[in-house]
Amino acid sequence: MGLSGCSKKDNSNQNLSWQEQISAKALTEYQFTKLCQQAYKEKIPEANIEIVNTLELKVHYKGKEFTSYLGNIWFQCKDYPKDRVDVCNQTINTYLNILDDSTVEPNIDKNLIIPIIKDKIYLDSIKTELSSDLPIYAEFLAGDLYIIYGIYHGDRIQYLPNDDIETLDVPKENLRELAVSNLKKLATAVQRHDPEDFFVISSQGVPASSVILIEYIWSQQESSVSGDIIASIPCADLIFFTGSNNAEGIRKVKKEVQEVFSTEPKAISETLLIRKDGQWQVFTD
Repeated sequence: MGLSGCSKKDNSNQNLSWQEQISAKALTEYQFTKLCQQAYKEKIPEANIEIVNTLELKVHYKGKEFTSYLGNIWFQCKDYPKDRVDVCNQTINTYLNILDDSTVEPNIDKNLIIPIIKDKIYLDSIKTELSSDLPIYAEFLAGDLYIIYGIYHGDRIQYLPNDDIETLDVPKENLRELAVSNLKKLATAVQRHDPEDFFVISSQGVPASSVILIEYIWSQQESSVSGDIIASIPCADLIFFTGSNNAEGIRKVKKEVQEVFSTEPKAISETLLIRKDGQWQVFTD
């Protein structure tokens, strides 16, 4: 009788889409893993997706094998059921963007290559199962932050795999200079907002987080703060900053960053940076 009741409950759930099930308030880590597996299968039905462990999937796709680690995205959305569908779709699209050869453009427009800020957890999550090497080229910025590269299409950004970067007539050591130069031309709608004791950078189109690399913008902000610039990039859309001599400003930035980081599906980092001699370093109180 008890088994019959369980069967009825399972059948009822099976009638719901993975989107409906993943948005349920009460969801275990394993249920989340199982539903992400369903999402992968719906997106790429020709792929073979295995559950290796809770919050860990192995994906076999077009002769490639990689592991999709779900711990970071579960942490981001476990308390926000309405965000889970978007977070799951963004994760799958990121993998496809990097690993699906059919998305690679035969002729890459070097004028559209821009830098993108990611954290170490993101980079660790996209390492392939067969190799510890990253499928994308990454440069260390500071703390847990790294720079990767992508092609800006206006409504989306296509991440550049290592193989594509190798085909460019640009040495890797010059890639950042090129990408930042492109970013300066494309970042035409950067805005500064001025709450009390701190400032916020936002941008339309290109990610605001990438603006951390535009030197002249931060040189211009030096006169707006007391001391060195303290900044943080909690998500792709915002940068918070204040001055190192403004204790209240630092407190407020920490609070705002923590709130954004804990609620934003595209969270990046809570790390505070300090700008010294034109370079970003980790800030410690």
